[in-house]
Amino acid sequence: MRFIVKIQILIMAAAFSLAFSKDYYIKQMLVADADDDGRLDTTFQETYISDKLVVMMDEMSLSYLDEESFSFYNNIDSSYFRRTFKELEELMTSSDSQIKDFKLTRTEEKKKIGQWQTEKYTAKAVIMGMDMDLDMYIAKNTGFPSDLIIRQQGKMNQNSKNIKDMMDKIKNTGGIVIKEIAMIGGTQVSEKEIVSIKELEKLDKKITDRPKGYKLMEQ
Repeated sequence: MRFIVKIQILIMAAAFSLAFSKDYYIKQMLVADADDDGRLDTTFQETYISDKLVVMMDEMSLSYLDEESFSFYNNIDSSYFRRTFKELEELMTSSDSQIKDFKLTRTEEKKKIGQWQTEKYTAKAVIMGMDMDLDMYIAKNTGFPSDLIIRQQGKMNQNSKNIKDMMDKIKNTGGIVIKEIAMIGGTQVSEKEIVSIKELEKLDKKITDRPKGYKLMEQ
């Protein structure tokens, strides 16, 4: 299920903002079978977003997306790797081929989640040959730009037709996904929910600086 977890993170919201001057912090709860042991584990991911850098962190890892590359730091064994977007193109193309027929439908249901009033959308997609159903609760008045969160990730997906189509459909709702529940064959495989969004004056240096003392992973 690790591939599915990564896809859930990728479709957290829509892609690409042309320009913005503010920095943001997002805290998100993720429930998924991250260890492939059949259990749903709960983790929290913190994301710091600026015009030229996205930093994602949880208790096990740190990830950096800048204008040129993606870097991943494993806190468990103190290892890291860095890939340019060109080097990631083959991986993203392979991932893109595993996603098909994404459809998004607005319902009449409204629900308050945390501090946000949301509208429920249902989505369907074929992931790795399996039919996935998703319940998405989208909020439009969060104070957070609806088309911002995967600005840098869009660079990795620029040649990925299916992923881009999925992102564009979410972007066109005019909001961001506050909560999402994914099911395969009627069984829940993941759940995510944004629990906090804050506007920042600037990203602290301790957030933007890469950690030291990590060993480079072998190719």
